[in-house]
Amino acid sequence: MNLYPEYGEDERSAENVKLYAKLPAEIEEHRLGLIIVEALDLFDTEPPDFEPWETEKLNKNLKKWLGAKGQNDIKINTRLVDVVRWIDRGGDYEITPYDNCNLDQWCGPIEQDRIVLPSTVSILEVGKAVRQAFERATHHPDYLS
Repeated sequence: MNLYPEYGEDERSAENVKLYAKLPAEIEEHRLGLIIVEALDLFDTEPPDFEPWETEKLNKNLKKWLGAKGQNDIKINTRLVDVVRWIDRGGDYEITPYDNCNLDQWCGPIEQDRIVLPSTVSILEVGKAVRQAFERATHHPDYLS
């Protein structure tokens, strides 16, 4: 994999350039897996729009993209899942659901529910694992369905 030349080894994966897609909750698992793998393939192909310390700009961009009124709206009305493909581990996937202030008083990973998949897994299996992680992730206690 070639790192974006401007940053070299100082790549910044936390800036979500091309690492996201807005999808319906009812998406089929094969399509979900395909979109996730395609997004991960685009890692570090474009420079980020903002520096990591420009949190106000990053948050404004996120609120606009999600159609949220503010950060609290995002916090309460979302469930979070991380999908990481470890380049230095042969491309294995780690899919981690997050607890949103239910088990603890903060939003954090539910590490015991982490799903690890080998790089050779099918796109369908990636989609299934992400769906399973979302089923384990929690909404904020103030969430109103």
